[in-house]
Amino acid sequence: MLTTIFKTSILFWLIIAIIISPTVITLNAFADSQPESEELQGFTDSEFEESDSFPEIDSDIDLAVDEEEETSNLLPGLTLGGFFKFETEYGYNRDHKELSKVKTTLFLESDYKINDQWKIKGSANAFYDFAYFIESKDDFLKKTLNDNEYDISLKELYIDGKLSNQYSLKLGRQVVVFGESDYARILDVINPRDLTQPGLISVEDARMPVSIIRLSAGFDKWTFDMTSIHEHPGSLIFGTGSDFDYYASIRSPGIKILDENRPENGFRSPGFAAKATKSFNGGDISFVAANTYDDQPYLTLNAVSPSGITLRPEYDKYKTFGISGNTTKGSSLFKFETAFQQNIKLMRNDIFKQIYSGVPMTEVKTTKEADKLAFLAGFEYTGISNLRLNFEAQATRILDWENYLSSEENEYRTYLQATYYMMNDTLELDLLWVNINPGHGNILRLSSKYDLLDGLSIEGGIIFYQSQHTSSAIYSYNGQDRFFLRIKYSF
Repeated sequence: MLTTIFKTSILFWLIIAIIISPTVITLNAFADSQPESEELQGFTDSEFEESDSFPEIDSDIDLAVDEEEETSNLLPGLTLGGFFKFETEYGYNRDHKELSKVKTTLFLESDYKINDQWKIKGSANAFYDFAYFIESKDDFLKKTLNDNEYDISLKELYIDGKLSNQYSLKLGRQVVVFGESDYARILDVINPRDLTQPGLISVEDARMPVSIIRLSAGFDKWTFDMTSIHEHPGSLIFGTGSDFDYYASIRSPGIKILDENRPENGFRSPGFAAKATKSFNGGDISFVAANTYDDQPYLTLNAVSPSGITLRPEYDKYKTFGISGNTTKGSSLFKFETAFQQNIKLMRNDIFKQIYSGVPMTEVKTTKEADKLAFLAGFEYTGISNLRLNFEAQATRILDWENYLSSEENEYRTYLQATYYMMNDTLELDLLWVNINPGHGNILRLSSKYDLLDGLSIEGGIIFYQSQHTSSAIYSYNGQDRFFLRIKYSF
């Protein structure tokens, strides 16, 4: 598998080398349209945090005017949009060779500008995955089918506006991003994520909106954000029978896992997160404090019987104190995050040992509270025309580690994404590589995306999952390599 992965990587970069050869560069000089600034090309909106205090600004002025003209006759201040997407995947190593995804999605969103100070935004999503119709539904839990076969859900729904020149309020279901990382979850502790398919879902699409009250304030070069979180669904994960079963590594005939016990929504037990940011010439630095629910569950012992044990997923809060920052130099953006995470519940690997030793069920411990230190450093580089490089390295250490914990004392992850834009940005070649240690886990995704027409694009690629040891977080996903195809029409 490693040989296949690296041969494919070499082929990818060989294609890139041919594309950016001097001959092609010379031909590009005669293209009708050229990037206005090579120094800024490749950066996306995610690199610079959007100020929610002001209405969104579209860089394409002509398009914004056209949209306003189209919607003004319907209702002044109202804009409508969305997309229709078809996705399919083929897991060529699966025992049964049916398509593992045949999913159609309809997404609708609307903005309504109440006045110059306030606006309302809402969005909704509906999908149906025909793969669950193709395969035997008896292989899946009812909850798995309910969550992943089809769904109609509300995404964002919030009101946003200014209370005064310094203060603004954003109230409702929304996404609030803390931290600098495009991949890791260190200070980005507010919104849970879609973890159903590692490496196949971008962070922007993975963040799940939840009910939040956000108060922001700006004074000179300082900005302050205070949030209270009133919805705690946990991250979205796949269940039994799925290709990416979250609990695949611990399932056995002697272990039964019940449905999740999620925290109560509302005002009784909200999460809190606050950030203070100081801007300076070329960058900024932020200080974060939070008390939020972990987005991933831990397991508690529910029952013990002669046939085995029954476990139930639960969620609990932990505290985060951290610093993040970024600075630009030429064509490079440098970034970092560091955090102290307190009272995280980590799973133990000696549950059966405790039971067999005669410990009463009420005294069997499935978790241990521990503290973590996390650090991330990275950079983005756009100094080569049409090429964007993004690299991040993350290290995590459990401070009071014990050998009966399922997690290793130290964990290291690296993320590398390289994107090359061709044909006046209508064709995009992308490589994503994630390396996870311990366990020597690797996720490698190669893809290309082509804009057929305005609003219509097609994307295809292949993704590999490889790990050498059971300690890897993706060990149970060995053999889930797959081809994927996505067709999207935006309107």
